[in-house]
Amino acid sequence: MLEPIRGEDYELGLKGEFYGGRLNASLGLFQIDNVGRAIEDASSASPCLPYYTSGYCRIAGGKQRSEGWEAEPSGELLPGLQLIGGYTNTRTSYIRDTAANTGQPLRSIDPKHQPRVFGTYSADRMGPGFTVGGGVQVQSDSFVRSGAVTVHQGGYTIANAMLGYRFNERLALQVNVNNLFDKVYYKKFAPTGISYYYGDPRNVVVSLRGSL
Repeated sequence: MLEPIRGEDYELGLKGEFYGGRLNASLGLFQIDNVGRAIEDASSASPCLPYYTSGYCRIAGGKQRSEGWEAEPSGELLPGLQLIGGYTNTRTSYIRDTAANTGQPLRSIDPKHQPRVFGTYSADRMGPGFTVGGGVQVQSDSFVRSGAVTVHQGGYTIANAMLGYRFNERLALQVNVNNLFDKVYYKKFAPTGISYYYGDPRNVVVSLRGSL
């Protein structure tokens, strides 16, 4: 029996408030190490009988790392104009593993870069009137590899929009249009040609909110 995989998680974060609270910003750094992943022991017999009918025996010698940083500014840039943005950078790799895995990403389907921004404008956020908004989510390219076959998906951008109307301080209607331009992309894909899942197509969500 192998020992359980053990992990170490390091995080460092900063938060700030500027211009009298109109702008807030945060920055976070992280690193996650997992040690003890089962990998093949090339010095053992192959096949590793009676445990495996093919392949080497396993030892707890693997090490994986996920690291990156995230930034998120938000606030009221102008009266009635609210903006929230963000950027996430993620890098993963096999630090110590089989010869084929070492140095490769853990999940190459996960994008390295993910910027996003969304803004709304309302002439009177607390009283009756319209609120309009829109934003984008951007994702860098990714790939999945199986043996000698590699499948790539290029980076893409998803646009979203919203329109709301506040009748009074207790009742408001909001319409959100997600994937405004009906971008076709894969949420999951694989070199085998199966297990392909499309991302959500254009969709509309209508919400009516009230309070007593």
